[in-house]
Amino acid sequence: MLRPLLITLAALLACSGSAQLWCPAGATWNFSLVLLAGEGNIIRTYEGDTIIEGWNAQKIRERGWSFSYWGPPDTNELDAVQFTSVQDSILFLRTHFSGVPTWDTLLRFDAVIGDRWFPAGQDSMCMNGIEGMLEVLDTGTVLIGTMLLRTWTLSYINAFGDPIWGSWQVTERLGHPYGLSILPGSCIIVEYGETLNCYQDSAISYNISWPYDCGSGVGIEEEQAAYVISVHPTPGHDRFMLELPPGRHMLLVTDLAGRAVHTSPVEAGMPVDASRWPAGTYVLRLPELGRSLRWVKE
Repeated sequence: MLRPLLITLAALLACSGSAQLWCPAGATWNFSLVLLAGEGNIIRTYEGDTIIEGWNAQKIRERGWSFSYWGPPDTNELDAVQFTSVQDSILFLRTHFSGVPTWDTLLRFDAVIGDRWFPAGQDSMCMNGIEGMLEVLDTGTVLIGTMLLRTWTLSYINAFGDPIWGSWQVTERLGHPYGLSILPGSCIIVEYGETLNCYQDSAISYNISWPYDCGSGVGIEEEQAAYVISVHPTPGHDRFMLELPPGRHMLLVTDLAGRAVHTSPVEAGMPVDASRWPAGTYVLRLPELGRSLRWVKE
């Protein structure tokens, strides 16, 4: 599922003499992008440091592509730059949500259970007051390769301090599993967003679900050739079938307005009953594969 665009969270310089734990040499993040009616891929690469308004900042290049199913299919190239900065144990993201460039908090590296802060852009763009703040539910560590990295379990909370929806874990170096920034609550459609495929730097490599080199910006033609994923017949009537990689996969179906129509596990060649659906165009999403297809019922 498309998840909310969230924070990129990672870490500080640890003790003196230890490696930098945010944007170390070679830091590369690879994300699948799932849109309302489309898909894509984003690779973020740390390119080096610069100075912005007296702040030492990390320059992170974003490259990739998105493919839209609205109207005639259209592929767009992505090329942008993000900046982060570590100041006094806080990781900041350079944002423009308020209309002017601002350094907004992504993560407090000294955060403990119960600490709270607004996601980047949240207090200037979305809900007011405590609604939509992030809260630390737990802290811990995880061993990746030979490196022990810190983790934070976060959740959104409402004005009463209750979780708005479930929790998630962020990790040093890897950051947040759903992208660089987040706009929760009424500011996002929670079914759509980014999902981390893999992370690598000069010391570690962590692959979640990417079948290529983590720094490879695989184009849509290459990806479709590597994975035979298709729907037929289209247009169709009462049912359709999917061509998929081996195994069972979760299928999420929405109409073009984003309303949920159907959810079920599917396998290659398994018929999906669409007899009760109104005629129209539907988006067939396969979240774990990072793919979306369009199907038309006549």
